[in-house]
Amino acid sequence: MNYELSTLLILGSCYLSLLFGIAYVTDKGWIPESIVHHPIIYVLSLGVFASVWAYYASIGNALRDGYGYLAPSIGISLAFLLSPLVLKPLLELTRTYQLSSLADLIAFRYRSPWAGTATTLVILIGVTPLIALQIQAVADTAQIVTTQASEGAVAIGFCVLITLFAIFFGTSHQGGRSRQNGLMMAIAFESLVKLIAFLSVGLFAVYGGFDGFAGVEEWLATQPALLTSLKNTDYFSSFHIMVLLFFTAAVAMPHMFYVTFNEVSGRQGLSFASWALPLYFLLLSLPVLPILWAGIKSGTDIQVEYYPVVIGALYDQPLITLLAYLGGLSAASGLIIVLTLALSNMCLNHIVLPLFQPSAKHDIYKWLRWQRRTLITALIWSGFLFHYLPGDRTGLQVIGTVAFTAGLQFLPGIVAILYWPQGNRKGFLSGLIAGVLTWFLLLMLPVATESGSVSLVSLHWREITALSLIINTVLFVSVSLFSHTSDEERSSADVCALDTIKRRRRSGLVAKTTDEFIKSLSKPLGKRTANREVRQALKDLNIEKSDKRPYAMRLLRGRLEANLSGLLGPSIAREIIDGYLPYSNVSQHGSSDLNVIERRIESYRSNLSGMAVDLDNLRRYHRQILLDLPLGV
Repeated sequence: MNYELSTLLILGSCYLSLLFGIAYVTDKGWIPESIVHHPIIYVLSLGVFASVWAYYASIGNALRDGYGYLAPSIGISLAFLLSPLVLKPLLELTRTYQLSSLADLIAFRYRSPWAGTATTLVILIGVTPLIALQIQAVADTAQIVTTQASEGAVAIGFCVLITLFAIFFGTSHQGGRSRQNGLMMAIAFESLVKLIAFLSVGLFAVYGGFDGFAGVEEWLATQPALLTSLKNTDYFSSFHIMVLLFFTAAVAMPHMFYVTFNEVSGRQGLSFASWALPLYFLLLSLPVLPILWAGIKSGTDIQVEYYPVVIGALYDQPLITLLAYLGGLSAASGLIIVLTLALSNMCLNHIVLPLFQPSAKHDIYKWLRWQRRTLITALIWSGFLFHYLPGDRTGLQVIGTVAFTAGLQFLPGIVAILYWPQGNRKGFLSGLIAGVLTWFLLLMLPVATESGSVSLVSLHWREITALSLIINTVLFVSVSLFSHTSDEERSSADVCALDTIKRRRRSGLVAKTTDEFIKSLSKPLGKRTANREVRQALKDLNIEKSDKRPYAMRLLRGRLEANLSGLLGPSIAREIIDGYLPYSNVSQHGSSDLNVIERRIESYRSNLSGMAVDLDNLRRYHRQILLDLPLGV
């Protein structure tokens, strides 16, 4: 190629500066709320899932697996098409209990900080290669399109810029408790750029490489073996495993969980995404085969995954090369930013805070912010180090597949959250450890140590993936059925599995007023933080500070636990609430609670319908009979 390194660095820096600008003006409120919260922005932000795996590796997948390259798009699309069965119930749980990550959700469901920590560690090990994959793609394509051996400089510069962006716009809010509007607008813009870039390269491949669709048909007529290979899909093939991998990834991958559940403005957004996101991935899949065929026709010896950035130069259109490079830069940067942000929250809640918690004298919000910034920096640069760990370069397809396979180990645990209340923490941890050990020893370790000579075929990844999942599931079910489940865990399982109002204890609290709440929470959190959290919980519940009803106090306690869960994770939040706002042993508040419930039913009467109306009328009838009876009867 004929571009100077300085040209590429300036182009990349200007583009990332544009992202800074978009995030900044959004956070300043200069973009109308109707645009910021529009479902289209939410869908485009979900496009972060289309990383360099979809942008570059899909070309190689199409050559090796034929129509199997569609498996990732089909898997993620199925997850959203079936959102009423999986995503919407999980959305209700995450919003009600302020669960900002899969580790939070699992720790809450299985009532085990160890389950949350194990989940975090497995995901941390699994997605580090995914971060390295993005860095490798940016560095490799820079080396291809420039006249200088610039891979190392580009990789370092890219990591520096992405680190700054993630720190400035990813840690300005308190954990997972509020939407990152500026960041999501920037990610949505990136998703739009990579879609336009990929479609443009695909159209150029058709008209620049073949002079139109008629030329494509004529060339394919001379390539019967190529057409035959497109349909080479066995019953038990990588296609079916890939669909399952990416179906699970919609929840298991940190960046997808974060955007899907933390950044959605309501159920309407998820309903819109259930058809709009599959459409996005369909459009992103259309250019793959034309780009592949144009690259093959040109006879280039460039690695097949990087055909998008060489097509323009091969057919004397360097601007297409720059556009393709920007699309790849968008795909890589978007994933790294959101992934490291989500993963930093997980590591903070389930690794750092269980080991070290700030004293009440510290400003806890400032302390947490700096911890997240440190973790984001460490995660990005650990991906950079993994990129240079093997002696030879491992292919994009191999690295990506191994990374996504780690997420599949959470499928049994996720299914049990909604549909199998009998599952318990012992079963989950037993299955997870066994499945992950199988994955690590037989897939991850060879990729990290055997250099670039490994391939998915030589790794037998399909068989190993199926084996690890079977071992995981069998152990999870067996241990859960033959081990004891605590009452606390059983209650949490019922809350997760049933679409009902969460069950509340009828016991009173030791703390009787909001002032006593603040005094008790000041010990672990500090007076300023405790006062702020109690005021926020009162505001969320629309309860006056002077309200001393037992029912209101229990509502306040539950809301505080949920809010602290979003800030510190469910395990630490439960530890603080149970330790400093305990229940009393004896309840003497039954009549008070009944009066509160009566008033709530009266206020909601106009919203009742069907059987609820009949039951309310029956309640009123019996109450009137009691009122009409003479005294003493």
